[in-house]
Amino acid sequence: MSIYQLLFDYEHQLTKPFISWTKLENTWRSPIAYPVDGVGIGYTIYDWDEDLYQSDNTKGWVEIE
Repeated sequence: MSIYQLLFDYEHQLTKPFISWTKLENTWRSPIAYPVDGVGIGYTIYDWDEDLYQSDNTKGWVEIE
């Protein structure tokens, strides 16, 4: 393995937002798509809950109140 690859892998792990997320085309992606429930005034905002995802991999996004 080249030194470049080792450094790239190291940087990749340092910048990873959550253990379950993967990088695709230089963008971190959650294993579950962000919920889409409308746009504009009154739309819901969600935050990623890694513990929830690890306990049930069909869940992960939680509503911010």
